[in-house]
Amino acid sequence: MRALQTAHALALHTGALFRKLDYLSLHLGEHWLKEGPQGARDALVRAHLALPEDALVGIDVADAEGRLLYSTVGERLPLELERYGIADFGHFRVHLEGDKGLFIGQPYRGRMTGAWIVPFSRALVEEGRLRGVIVLSVSVAHLTRALRELYPGTSDVAALVLDDGRFLAHSNRTAGAIGRSVPSDRPYLLDRVALQGNFDATAPLDGVERYYAWHRVAGFPVVAALGLSKADALAPVRGTIRDNRLRSGLGSLLLLAAALLISLLWRRHARQGEELGRARRRLEKLVGHFPGMAYQFLLRADGSTSMPYCSPGVRELYGVGPEGLQDSAMRLFERVHADDLDRLRDSILRSAANLAP
Repeated sequence: MRALQTAHALALHTGALFRKLDYLSLHLGEHWLKEGPQGARDALVRAHLALPEDALVGIDVADAEGRLLYSTVGERLPLELERYGIADFGHFRVHLEGDKGLFIGQPYRGRMTGAWIVPFSRALVEEGRLRGVIVLSVSVAHLTRALRELYPGTSDVAALVLDDGRFLAHSNRTAGAIGRSVPSDRPYLLDRVALQGNFDATAPLDGVERYYAWHRVAGFPVVAALGLSKADALAPVRGTIRDNRLRSGLGSLLLLAAALLISLLWRRHARQGEELGRARRRLEKLVGHFPGMAYQFLLRADGSTSMPYCSPGVRELYGVGPEGLQDSAMRLFERVHADDLDRLRDSILRSAANLAP
């Protein structure tokens, strides 16, 4: 359950970044068509700087034949743009075939910088005709860094996968994953309707058997997947089985044997508590990356309310910290405009009645 929650949070965080890229590609493309290279130059450079540091390798604009017209990389490096056309790339050809929305291509090593990138491209259409393509090149290293912060070790992994099975990024084996696909029997490839799920399998990249949880990134053909080492996850259970067998065979021993057994169980419980604490901190770290706030809301039978959990994002939205909200949510309601209070309370009562969002 914790893995599913983390996969969902990772999908939300990834979706927030992808929606920003979608917005930028749409409006920068409109800016380019309206004002041309000179007028759009400043907007392109500002957009490059608007995303997190090192998120973008560059922003490129090509004409309808794939010839490169502009690149923000050229603002930093002396390049002859005519040498770096994109006509032979799949993320350009897909727009020649009629795709006008945002397209996420497979990772490749950039010709101008040598860095691994994921292309986010959009057709530039004017009066029904293709005028060119704008490409936002996202750094694979940036995507990998976010996954590695979630699972810095090698036993547990996190990955972003296109819905055709190709890897976009991997928390600790990106170099081996780039250019490869997950096995074709993965549930999210077989069932295109399901939004989330879990399964267990042995990873081809490193041969480790894991429990996997996955969640689709809403609005984009990408899956966020997590894998927890089965050996590590089952270690406490296997220890319990061994101890139960020992207790069955030695049940008639003296109190000293019972005291030793209690000590073993206490230590195992402490290890499990530490693992749950680490999982919670991972989840809270990930929740801190996406905009807004995450919270649990409690409506009691007497009509009083509280928030047993509330992320730090509440400070930005309401100007109050999460302290004290576990007992009463009145401080939040006091920050709501009086004209909105009745509508807010009605929505809470409707949600309580049918358990719907």
